[in-house]
Amino acid sequence: MSSATIYRKVAEGTFPKPEKKGRDNIWDEAEFEFWMADPGHYRADRRQISPMDVD
Repeated sequence: MSSATIYRKVAEGTFPKPEKKGRDNIWDEAEFEFWMADPGHYRADRRQISPMDVD
């Protein structure tokens, strides 16, 4: 996926938003894994409990 596509999806709320660390963008690992589990249905503003978050 190109960086332009990633940032378009971040703006749409369909990809996790990175945190800025100096000059780098860092993604929260748990949020990224949640997206990877179901990328077609991911919405940053409607994130639900991940199956991995439940014991």
